[in-house]
Amino acid sequence: MNMSNKESQVTQLEQIIYQLMRRYKVPGLAISIVQEGKIVYEKGFGARNLEENLPMTHDTLIGIGSITKSFTAMLILQLQDEGLLSVKDPVMNYLDIEPFISNPQIKIKHLLSHSSGIPSVDAQWLPIAITFGDYKRIYPVTSREDYLHHISETKD
Repeated sequence: MNMSNKESQVTQLEQIIYQLMRRYKVPGLAISIVQEGKIVYEKGFGARNLEENLPMTHDTLIGIGSITKSFTAMLILQLQDEGLLSVKDPVMNYLDIEPFISNPQIKIKHLLSHSSGIPSVDAQWLPIAITFGDYKRIYPVTSREDYLHHISETKD
């Protein structure tokens, strides 16, 4: 039986994925290829849970961490290309919440470049900081007033 060109490409893709997984010691991953708005390929590879040997599937929910920043930035730039917004727009035009209402100088571009003045707060470490009593040094901004004061000091 002859393999179609598409089947051959899929086989090659899967071989490359398995090679890269072995090389970089990736236990599991999921991939979807979207073409013209339609999913043309999706598959899970490896395991989502090594202890229980549960397989990764194309629809396994996984945390992707900071990569969401890249996706968000790309989507915002696409919206800008379509004329639906500008990275120079105040955030409060789209998020009618604090701290943006009180700080109209915060633009979308500031959020994209981490220059809004809103400090990074890694919530996973807060319980440890509170336990050791040093959270004000680690998390100087812990109240609404702290945020507003901190942001008001931000320069464009």
